[in-house]
Amino acid sequence: MAIRFGTSGWRATIADEFTFANVRRVTRAICRYLQSIDAKTGSSLVVGYDTRFMGEIFAKLCIEEINSFGFHTLLCNRPTPTPTISHVIRSQKAIGAINFTASHNPPEYSGMKFSTADGAPALPEATKRVEEFIKADENLDAVKVSKNVASGFEDYDPLPTYIADLESKVRFDAIVKAGACYAFDPLWGTGRGYLDYALRQHGIEIATIHDWRDVMSGYAIVNTKQAEIDYSEANGENHTTVYSGEGGRSGSTPSCAGPPSPCVSATSTRSSPASSRRSRGPSTSVTSTSGSARPPRS
Repeated sequence: MAIRFGTSGWRATIADEFTFANVRRVTRAICRYLQSIDAKTGSSLVVGYDTRFMGEIFAKLCIEEINSFGFHTLLCNRPTPTPTISHVIRSQKAIGAINFTASHNPPEYSGMKFSTADGAPALPEATKRVEEFIKADENLDAVKVSKNVASGFEDYDPLPTYIADLESKVRFDAIVKAGACYAFDPLWGTGRGYLDYALRQHGIEIATIHDWRDVMSGYAIVNTKQAEIDYSEANGENHTTVYSGEGGRSGSTPSCAGPPSPCVSATSTRSSPASSRRSRGPSTSVTSTSGSARPPRS
């Protein structure tokens, strides 16, 4: 069974191809790739996960393998949106990150997204090398780990630094001056406690719905447009923002208006040259936020 990387990562069905053994294989391959580009022993590698099923367990298996290669692991201490993990890489000068997320795929999927030291998704030339290391790793027991290896990591809270960065970029005073009321739907996913908290910190009224973890509904492919418009109109909100389950995309819907427009784009919050150097097209954000400071419930 060949493991192939798509957009910077590998995604597969849990308990079919996405297994403990394959998580270990992919982690070892990423570590060997990092060694091949002269990553130093003791360098920090970030590990994060979204709210999908067993994300925390997969992350701990990943840490066991990382530690066996001598790298230092920064484990995000809660489900963390992809753009926030990119910010951790840059702010903590890490050599990269492994993020357990399957992005927009259905809930039975999980995945491993590999980002490099610039905070951006690994380019094809990097993921091709990772695939070569995976293919070479035929012995699934190639690296022996002890039961205590997974304890060798640093529990890291990414929110304070991320919010501080947002404070330097977002004109919250202009949002306050607008005097509008807002609704926020994180779709049971990783964006919970981010945008809504950031706005409340500045006295901005916002109603949050679907504010709990649901490993099935949070990643189901559903049409929420009319539901969000109806919610805004019924509750007097002027503006509704909806995040994707993994917190990496968002759209906004003014009440009594048409389809959602990309207004608050999480993908543009990489807050560094990492995104611009890829020439991936124009940003759509005005108030970038995929991160904030109220610890979301797990």
